[in-house]
Amino acid sequence: MAGNQVFTSSGTFTTSPTTNVVFLTGVGPGGNGGTGGNSTSGNQTGGAGGGGAGQEACRVPFFVSPNTPYIVTISSTVTSFGTFTLTKGTNGANTTQNTLPGGAGGVTPGSNGTGGVGMTTTTGSWTGGSGGHGGAPQFFSGVTYAGVASSYTFGGGTGGAGANGAGSPGTNAVNPGCGGGGGAGGGAGGAGAIGGTGANGFLIVDWSS
Repeated sequence: MAGNQVFTSSGTFTTSPTTNVVFLTGVGPGGNGGTGGNSTSGNQTGGAGGGGAGQEACRVPFFVSPNTPYIVTISSTVTSFGTFTLTKGTNGANTTQNTLPGGAGGVTPGSNGTGGVGMTTTTGSWTGGSGGHGGAPQFFSGVTYAGVASSYTFGGGTGGAGANGAGSPGTNAVNPGCGGGGGAGGGAGGAGAIGGTGANGFLIVDWSS
């Protein structure tokens, strides 16, 4: 007997009496966008970095015992199947008051879904830098399970826009495993903004016997 089961929330997977190995595909949760720093009058602050995408896996074999329940966790901190784990992307870097460079994007453990760098602003512009966009998983064009890849573009959260005044917040990630957008820095005495939150991941369990 063969099949697959998609988990977008936590649950339990019980192996059949003849299953000795399953194949796991999925992504960990995305990192959060950083927070843009405030500015004082006549100054400006760079935007915060976007969060990195979660760690990815594509058909990784995992040996199991027949007729045994395994706990599947889909949360804001981890995606896991028994002892198999996919970690959260790191958060984007915050910026501090009146510093010009943008914050670094969060990274994806073991792959390339790094969040965008926040925009660097310039002296005398009085405009805060925009936040970096959240990172997105990189391999999902090859994952075609119904209800998962076909319905997602896997874009991360959008970085907040910088302004001559208070910055805009980054948006939350919607697509699985994507990072949140970074918050914009403040300009001309305006406040910086918070970043968006990363999205939970998912897990697909395949078996062939």
